[in-house]
This record gives sequence, structure tokens and C-alpha cells, in this order.
Amino acid sequence: MHKQDLITCLKQNYVNHRETYLKAREGYRNRVVKELESMVVEVRHGADIRNSMSLPEPEDHSEDYTRSIQLLEMCLDEEVLVTDEDIKRLVMDEWDWKDHWSAINSNYIS
Repeated sequence: MHKQDLITCLKQNYVNHRETYLKAREGYRNRVVKELESMVVEVRHGADIRNSMSLPEPEDHSEDYTRSIQLLEMCLDEEVLVTDEDIKRLVMDEWDWKDHWSAINSNYIS
């Protein structure tokens, strides 16, 4: 496979990942603020103090993309041999963590 085609694909996948992550992080922050405000109201009205929240934090896997991009950019060959697993991750953007990542993000992106 042409190295540059892989790099181009990975860079676009990185941009998509980063945009989704940043939207999810913003949604997460908004939910945390609402939850904290709710907890303050509850305490002021005499409720027992809750000292924890069960909001899963969005995960950033940008390093997986940048590491793969750097590896390809350092490769001297213009053609690289890729496996089915490589295609799955690097081209199709189907990483082992992707389902879990998408599920968490769906809590915060409308």
C-alpha cells in the first residue's frame, strides 16, 4: 500500500477523533457542572452529602494516531506492507478501544 495514502487516511481519522473527543469533553464538563450544582442544592436542603459522581470521563486516544503517523513518516519505503488488522485500525478506524470510546462519548454529544 502507498505509505502516503495511509498517512492521509490516518490524519483524517485523527482529526475526526479529536473533534469528537473535544465535543465529548465539553459535554462532560457541562454535565459535571450541572451535577455539582444539583449536589449543592441537595445539601442546602438537608440531604445527605454525596461525595462522588458516576460520570465516565471521555478518553483521548490521539496518541494512537500520532504514533502511527510518525512511524509511517519515518519509514523510508514508499510502499508498506499492511495486514488486515492494520487496515482495520489505520484505514477503517476500528481500534480495539473504539466501541467503548464511542459509548462513553455518546453520553455527552447530542
